[in-house]
Amino acid sequence: MELFGLSAPHLAVYAINTLNAYLHSEDEELGSRHLEIPMRTPVSIRNLILRVAGKIWDRMRDPEDEELPISHDGYLKLWALEEPAIEDYDVLLLDEAQDTNPVTLKLLLDQVERRSAGLILVGDTHQAIYAWRHAINAMESVRQRADFRLPLSESFRFVPGIAADADVVLNRLKNDPVKLVGRGSADRKPSEYAVLARANASLIEAAIEKARTGMPIHFAATKGEESWDPWVPYKFQITLDTYHLWRGRPGAVKDPYMKKFRSFSEIEEHARGEGEEGNGRDVELGLQTQLVKKHGDEIPALLELLQRRSEGPDKARLTFSTAHRAKGLEWDCVRLLDDFIDPTDRKLLENLDRRERDEEFNILYVAITRARLRIKYPAKLLDWIQEHSRMTGEASHRFPADDLSEADDLSAKEEPRERREASEPGKARSGVDKTAGRKSAARRQTAETRGSRSPLAVLSAISKQVAALPLKKQTASLHPNLQDARRQHPRAFEPWSDEEDELLRLAWLATRDGARLARAFGRNIGGITARTEHQGLE
Repeated sequence: MELFGLSAPHLAVYAINTLNAYLHSEDEELGSRHLEIPMRTPVSIRNLILRVAGKIWDRMRDPEDEELPISHDGYLKLWALEEPAIEDYDVLLLDEAQDTNPVTLKLLLDQVERRSAGLILVGDTHQAIYAWRHAINAMESVRQRADFRLPLSESFRFVPGIAADADVVLNRLKNDPVKLVGRGSADRKPSEYAVLARANASLIEAAIEKARTGMPIHFAATKGEESWDPWVPYKFQITLDTYHLWRGRPGAVKDPYMKKFRSFSEIEEHARGEGEEGNGRDVELGLQTQLVKKHGDEIPALLELLQRRSEGPDKARLTFSTAHRAKGLEWDCVRLLDDFIDPTDRKLLENLDRRERDEEFNILYVAITRARLRIKYPAKLLDWIQEHSRMTGEASHRFPADDLSEADDLSAKEEPRERREASEPGKARSGVDKTAGRKSAARRQTAETRGSRSPLAVLSAISKQVAALPLKKQTASLHPNLQDARRQHPRAFEPWSDEEDELLRLAWLATRDGARLARAFGRNIGGITARTEHQGLE
């Protein structure tokens, strides 16, 4: 907006999207066919968007322009425009060919035509899930030109039951008669668990439930060098911006797309779509509005909680991922959330065009085939698969819909008894002092780790125990002037409990850094200083 004097954020979004459509295409020149804007946009705006997209591209190609650096798509396009000749090869192999952008496919076909060399395309037609990024199924594009077509229907990843369930999706929804063969072995105990969702908002809701218990969790596709932070990959800013609009603070919104909305009601209207059929509706945004309305003013603190609970895959006991990010990954046990397409919803299926339907079916197929040993379905999907499955009797690879399995309730099976009681207010063994039990458990756990782990690791463990403690004063019960402080510091204005005092003394032995202690205990530095003085600590 600032660089090109645009009057509204959505105009900048249109310009960027139009440029990306050109970069992904096989075309040499940027033109009107690349416009990524609503059909009814006035001609004057269409021309403006094209001019700005062209100016962005000009500046991206300038090595001296640091304000608009070139993207990966940009330098691939530049290379393709040079009509390069790849030397010293006999055969080219393109993997993940079902999600190829046109510029890449043209570049490879040009090599084959110039040198009469071989080209092998490898992929799974039913895993094409990136059409929204202008990807095409290269295998279908060159099918008529292929000398050989060799199907691969066996997988050593998953057991036969998973293969049979995937068959139901392909046979019934995509009219593909394929019979997959699962060669995976079931003779081992599951050790990896994942929760998969179609949409970020659904995943965030499920992750909050586990994070509140103190369970360390992992978000797929996060990076160790970024402290496994899920904020950017899982679009937490969209959730926070939806919250800001719910609170009537459009000025606090940061995401360019969300800046298009002036109010929360506009988001809801856009999410519903037009007419009774909901044409053009945005399911993801609809789920975001539900998430915000459910948790209200807790949203900022809950997003921070997810950041604090996020660990690497080696430390976490449960992984969370959208189906898109799960592509190429696998786990022993997988639980699908209930936001995947419902094959029984005829009205929904009729409102989607064929491309949209196929992509949704593909996403479901990808999600199912991430499981090696066992899978848990939402109730409706389970009923549908069981109705159409060729497998009869009890399917050992499926968790029953009402089963509290490892994938759904891992914390209840693996957490120490004292830890579970700490996260379940009001539940205690008969005749046992609940607080005393938690204090001794905290003291024992920290004593065991203090000698073998760094001070920061000890503090991290204590921070997780603190976050699992229930709040006596809920945010909504505080005076409005105090609620902003609670959003910054999740335990601000919360009375100190005996257990929290015990944890503070243990944390003080690991570090005397007031800022670190404040972060670990979800309070401000003043609150930490006052409490350490109260306990006679420095």
